[in-house]
Amino acid sequence: MTEEHLFLLGGSGETGIIFISQLIALGDAAPLVTLYIRASGRAKLPAGVHSNARFRVTEGELTDRKTLVKSLSADAKFPPVTTVISFLGAYMSLYYFLTRRKPTPIADAFNTSILPAMREAGVKRIIALSTPSGFQYPEETSKISWAWWAKIHIPRIMVPQGDAEMRDIAKAVLYAGAEDKDLDWTIYRVGYLGDANPDISIVVKETLLNFEGDSVTRGSLSKWLLQEVEERKWLRKAPLVGNTAK
Repeated sequence: MTEEHLFLLGGSGETGIIFISQLIALGDAAPLVTLYIRASGRAKLPAGVHSNARFRVTEGELTDRKTLVKSLSADAKFPPVTTVISFLGAYMSLYYFLTRRKPTPIADAFNTSILPAMREAGVKRIIALSTPSGFQYPEETSKISWAWWAKIHIPRIMVPQGDAEMRDIAKAVLYAGAEDKDLDWTIYRVGYLGDANPDISIVVKETLLNFEGDSVTRGSLSKWLLQEVEERKWLRKAPLVGNTAK
């Protein structure tokens, strides 16, 4: 793990903060980490980040390709990034629910800035967030249970903009992977994110068929992400990640 250099997008969000806290707890066994955040996100980061030599913090916008390339590249103290981990996702919005508008600024940034910056900097691995409604394999659309059918379609009705965002993030990563056969992508699909027991067991499957983990705690998800960085088990796949029954 110490040979890894992780680049976190969305690190100042709830899941990102828990993931960072787990990295800090690893001490000298932690990977090197670059946090790419907006200026407003700096105050949200765990206090231990700013005095930890294994972290560097870069401020920038998702649309700033030049700053992204620089942040993904080596400097005097850090080698080039080895893996990008994205916690970027959409949130519920009453405005978009009422207007039914579906802008996708995050997915647009993946297409125009993030993925092109990775190519320019020579970074060959990305682990990106999506949802069961945001991406399905062809066989999932025809063979899933009625319960999962409802769970997929409810977000499209209740969170139209957020659902479009998660769908287009997955599309952007898949397209980049199709264009570059050397890109090791993983799209991890999660349902409801909660803050309960971080030690609860994780279940990971490739398809929705007989999958029961429709929610996952941020702590357990963070542990799985660290495990996936090392094991590289789900390269060029879109696993579902959830918790087993409590």
